[in-house]
Amino acid sequence: MKKSIKQLNLNPLSVAKFFYEKGVENMAINQHLIYFVYLEAMKNSYLIFKGEWKAWPNGPVIESVFDKMYDNRDNLKKLFKPVEDIDNELVLNYAEKIWKKYKNTEQYLLFEKAQNKPWKDARKPLKSER
Repeated sequence: MKKSIKQLNLNPLSVAKFFYEKGVENMAINQHLIYFVYLEAMKNSYLIFKGEWKAWPNGPVIESVFDKMYDNRDNLKKLFKPVEDIDNELVLNYAEKIWKKYKNTEQYLLFEKAQNKPWKDARKPLKSER
């Protein structure tokens, strides 16, 4: 029997804020960590937010989060101040798990890990960019 996906409807910026508050100001690293939380939740049939992942060259990206962080790169504190914290204990546990697992990981290893099968499959139609 197929498990049904449970929608949690969090704001993806809340997940970005979680990692920002842990000291992750680098937008690409923040995106990778959000992706890992997303995958962790999906393994357990939870969709933490409705956002379309884009298969950018360096890994998967939620453009709305990336764009807001980029537009506010000089004052991320101001961007995240009004953003709600993660209010779902399950997602908070996933985020904590990912943080503990990757907080001391070199940036290039995060990039490699994020460029997994779903990312590669999404990039296949874009072979002409190389």
